[in-house]
Amino acid sequence: ELTLALIKPDALKAGYEREIRYTMQAHGFVIVHESQIQFTNVRAALFYDHHQDKPWFEKLTRYMSSAPVHAFVLGKVRAARSWNVAIGPTDPEQARKESPLSLRARFGKDILRNAVHGSFNAARARHEIKLLF
Repeated sequence: ELTLALIKPDALKAGYEREIRYTMQAHGFVIVHESQIQFTNVRAALFYDHHQDKPWFEKLTRYMSSAPVHAFVLGKVRAARSWNVAIGPTDPEQARKESPLSLRARFGKDILRNAVHGSFNAARARHEIKLLF
């Protein structure tokens, strides 16, 4: 299975890419493809279209288009589920309580600047991969 992973602007700026890559490899993922991407606000809105009715949608798309992200297509059995375990809950505070070794627990600042993105299931991963690659 393939899934999409993003290193978000906050984590790239903070220099966490190397440690995040190490986590990918330590969890048995194969990096199938990767690219640095600069979202436009329109492209970020398309990417996060499933959140467009949320009050924080505009803030999210503005943040994701504020600086480059590093995108990865990762391969592994049950890749989407495995990556979501590795990254932990969306809210870094919750991640620190429930999954203290997860990427969001270690590198996330808040619910918006939570270091990484993961597709929530295989179907969504296919959609997101098509949008970015």
